[in-house]
Amino acid sequence: MKILFFGELYPNVVHGVSIANRLNIDSLSSSAEIDIIQEQTRVDSIGQASFVKFTTLFSSISRIWKQSRTKEYQFFYMVVSLSLLGIFKTLIALYFASIKPPGLIVIHLHRGDFNLFYKRHWINRVLVWLCFRRVDRLIVLSENQKQEMAGYFPVDSIYAVENSVLEEKSVPIFPDKTTFSNQFVFISNYIKAKGIYDLVSAFSYSIEASLECYGAFNDNELQLKALQTDNVKVNSSIGGLAKFEVIYNAGALILPSWNEGQPTIILEAMMMGTPVLTTKVGLITELLGEDYPFYFEPREPQDLAACIIRFLQYEDKAELSKKMKECYFDFYSQASHKEKLFKAFGISE
Repeated sequence: MKILFFGELYPNVVHGVSIANRLNIDSLSSSAEIDIIQEQTRVDSIGQASFVKFTTLFSSISRIWKQSRTKEYQFFYMVVSLSLLGIFKTLIALYFASIKPPGLIVIHLHRGDFNLFYKRHWINRVLVWLCFRRVDRLIVLSENQKQEMAGYFPVDSIYAVENSVLEEKSVPIFPDKTTFSNQFVFISNYIKAKGIYDLVSAFSYSIEASLECYGAFNDNELQLKALQTDNVKVNSSIGGLAKFEVIYNAGALILPSWNEGQPTIILEAMMMGTPVLTTKVGLITELLGEDYPFYFEPREPQDLAACIIRFLQYEDKAELSKKMKECYFDFYSQASHKEKLFKAFGISE
């Protein structure tokens, strides 16, 4: 089986979708031949239109057209982007891939706000319709999202494939957590919509705890570094085993994002048994449960501060940690992920 993939891949690009793409491509490569056309977006260009961005896009699109004409593929596979520029890019890529159809076309939805995007403007609805009419299969992040997307796409052609942790098999087994420090950790690119400014602001309240932040800067490094205090540190990106050691040693991970799909960083924390304080957005409640005790409102630093204090006073941290770790290995392990991914592509192991 031959698959042509177009999209961003870790480690060339570092964010949740590129990491999930890497896991998917690595998994599929065990049973299929994958040709990759990499899309690369700098962190400081996210959400911005530029001449370089357009020329890079059309260079990639021309490669899709040439590659699909040179080889016979059973699948063309890419991620659908939910922004005006992103959905336009998706449409152009699908159009050129379908000039000489490379077998079936599969797109992967990694966001939890499709309804909001679709209903925001008539242009979005038109572009989504134009995209979907060229697509054969849609991969989503959960069974609930599959039912939601059934209103827009044939349900028997939608496949639920939950995310997993890319480094699962390379990270050593850490002991169950029994003690919890008063140090919190944030790991994400330093983008406003990830809630980094809300988080720093929350620690300006009287909280007897410390915060370590790790991520890639855009043009805000000096601004964020200026916000550091004795108990708030802003660091550059972290990866590999060091990232998992930081997650494990933290009392909890904080994700104050305004929008998410199924965040890889939460799955990484679950695998380590580290509790999470997070906003109740996207598909996060499907990972942690509706009754999870440590949600807070997005864009509300005071509510986040209250959530931190509530966690510091919580007495059943060890039991919560154990349940989160068990949940990861029961439902989100690489083995479960691979089985569902292979089903979407009709691959038998």
